[in-house]
Amino acid sequence: MNTDYSPQQRRIELIAGEAEFVVAKDKARPFVVVADGQEVKALGSDFIVKKQQGGVSVTVIESAVQVSQPASPKIEPVVLRSGERIDVASGRPLGQMRTVNAERVRAWRDNRLIFEGETLDNVVAEINRYRPGHVFLSDNTLAGYRVNVLFHIDQIDKVLAVIDQTLPVKSMSLGGRFVWLYSK
Repeated sequence: MNTDYSPQQRRIELIAGEAEFVVAKDKARPFVVVADGQEVKALGSDFIVKKQQGGVSVTVIESAVQVSQPASPKIEPVVLRSGERIDVASGRPLGQMRTVNAERVRAWRDNRLIFEGETLDNVVAEINRYRPGHVFLSDNTLAGYRVNVLFHIDQIDKVLAVIDQTLPVKSMSLGGRFVWLYSK
């Protein structure tokens, strides 16, 4: 993270990862988070910005934020309110806003992850953030399978077992570090 606090602004660049920001209102010094070309301006808020390979997601826990793309002035900024999220793919216009469960989004702070109807490719990307080695999908047809699971971060390999038991997917492990998921 890079920070730039001055009498005119409070600005943070999120280079990688996920961070929650609880911001005090100060109209004289706006609070802005920049990640992958997206600019998130707090409107007195509690919000989460997650930068991952392929894009950025912004989730508002309380109050509101304005999400914009300064490099694309023709794209209208979007205001997100409590319980709303937007995902933006790198180099793409702002995505669709959707309603989310704030408790689910904050679960990572308690070393838990909750997936409710999340796609398998997103679940695998999240698993790869916490697990040594890497989990791979053997082909893109697996990516859209929906996953419902709650787990503790230190039990990530149990998630792979649940996926193996509940989806038409098998896993193959090489040396414990690398896992391939493929169709049964």
